Amino acid sequence: MSIRILSIDGGGIKGIISAKILCALEDMLCEITGRKNVYIANYFDLIAGTSTGGILTAMLLCPDENGKPKFKANDCLNMYLKYGGYIFDKSVLRSIFTLGGLFNSKYPCYNLENVLDKYFKDLRLSQLLKPCLISAYDIENRRCVFFNKTDTCNPARDYPIKHIIRATSAAPTYFPVENCCTPDIKSPMIDGGVFANNPSLCAITEAARLNGKTHFCDMFVLSLGNVVNRTEISYKSAKNWGKLNWVSPLIDIIMDGVNQTVDYQMKTLFKTIGYPNNYLRISDEYNIEKGCPTIKMDDVSDKNICTLLEISDDIIKCCSDKLYKFALKLI
Repeated sequence: MSIRILSIDGGGIKGIISAKILCALEDMLCEITGRKNVYIANYFDLIAGTSTGGILTAMLLCPDENGKPKFKANDCLNMYLKYGGYIFDKSVLRSIFTLGGLFNSKYPCYNLENVLDKYFKDLRLSQLLKPCLISAYDIENRRCVFFNKTDTCNPARDYPIKHIIRATSAAPTYFPVENCCTPDIKSPMIDGGVFANNPSLCAITEAARLNGKTHFCDMFVLSLGNVVNRTEISYKSAKNWGKLNWVSPLIDIIMDGVNQTVDYQMKTLFKTIGYPNNYLRISDEYNIEKGCPTIKMDDVSDKNICTLLEISDDIIKCCSDKLYKFALKLI
């Protein structure tokens, strides 16, 4: 029995790239199946996401009033295009008060919370359509946390989705810590990207746990990244840096390092067991020869949004054959 897994990286507004790739995948599935409407949730057995990937995970698995998928990939893309600027919006006074995020979070949380409330209302983890894996980090108990609807037999674990998404997207320095809670549990949490920005390895481990003696050769994993950070840090620039200088680049380094390490581990694992084509990683590395620009996770300028859409189109063009072949495995 095959297990189909979708894994989506974190990356703030760069989630536009993942959403556009999913739009392309939906189109391919429509072509292959001959159906006019398909939903990503119907073609995967487990979806994992961190930060902005967690938002996409929850949207893809969100049920409508009939218990069917509510959102298509294009709805996810439109969410970024419509509300990205609103989520990453701060007043001049806040910039002054926080000194650009040095003494408080760069952005307030209420705009993001308003958007989450609009899309998810009172939806709880147990109501998602399929097993999932959404990561966050509990800073009080110093532990990694994975939210999965299969663990909600304990009512205390059945968190509201909007709180889970606030937790997984509470990137340090960008958004305030989320006090993710139920009546029985209160845990201050931050972005799962600090340890699992690419959650694909966590996802196959979770799939193995849920399915007992399932072999990795039975798993098909589509892992979606976004824009690799290629900003060079020279020895001359960094040799005398202190805490203040390292804060911003260190976050990017940690997340990019996690992405690259997990991708290497996944490729090595599936190659070693003789099934390299069971794993497909898509990010702008497909387009590396064009020298994609470094893009900040909170840059919601019109110019940057257009750049992200252009990069998305280039990535899809470069990897369309591989994505189509992978789509055939999902049927």
